[in-house]
Amino acid sequence: MAEKLHDLRSFAEVAGVKYTTMRRYHATATKRRAEAAADPEVKLPAWLIPPPDDRVGQSPVWRDRTVRKWIESRPRAAATR
Repeated sequence: MAEKLHDLRSFAEVAGVKYTTMRRYHATATKRRAEAAADPEVKLPAWLIPPPDDRVGQSPVWRDRTVRKWIESRPRAAATR
């Protein structure tokens, strides 16, 4: 059976944040990764959402295990356990 894929909307639901928040997270992470690629001295913070595992059309998608791993590594998630 194929692993579940999450678009931004379902990623937000699983993470317990609003869709608009997840869109902002994704935009920020994409921008930071581009900056880091251009300048090796730029350090990426650990809280950034991971790059998409794939795309469906023009939409980014993440594997379920990628989403769960990010949620578990979030500082906020650690504080509420």
